Amino acid sequence: MTTQVASFELPIDLVEALNEFAIEQHASPDKLVADALRLSLSPFRREAIRRLNAEIAKQAEEKPDCLEKHRAVWLPAPEQERLDDLLEANRKRVLTEGEQHELQRLYDRIEAIATEKAAAIHLQNMKAHAPDRAR
Repeated sequence: MTTQVASFELPIDLVEALNEFAIEQHASPDKLVADALRLSLSPFRREAIRRLNAEIAKQAEEKPDCLEKHRAVWLPAPEQERLDDLLEANRKRVLTEGEQHELQRLYDRIEAIATEKAAAIHLQNMKAHAPDRAR
C-alpha cells in the first residue's frame, strides 16, 4: 500500500488517548488513525448518515407529536417471525436465492426502522436541550 505523510493538529487529550490505545492494541498510532478514517469515510457509513439526515429533515417538518409515533415503530410480528425463520434456516443450510433476497429485504426494513427511530430520538433530544424560548 502506498502511503503519504499528512500532518494534523489534534487536541492534546486526543493525542494522549490515541497513544494509550496504540499501546493497549500493540499497534502504531498511524495504523489506528488509518483504520478509524477508513471506517468513518466508508461509503456505507456516509450513505447511512445521508439517510439519517434525510429522515431527520423529513420528521422535523412533521407535527411534534409525531415523534413519539416514530420512536414506537417496530418490525411487524409477521416480518419478525419470517426473519427468525430465515435466520434459523440459514444456520442449518444454504438459503435459496429467493430466501437471500427476502432476508436482505428484511435487513433493509430493519435499517429503515432503526433510522426512523434514531431520527426521532435525535429530534426529541434537540427539543429537550433547546433554550426555553425555542420550545
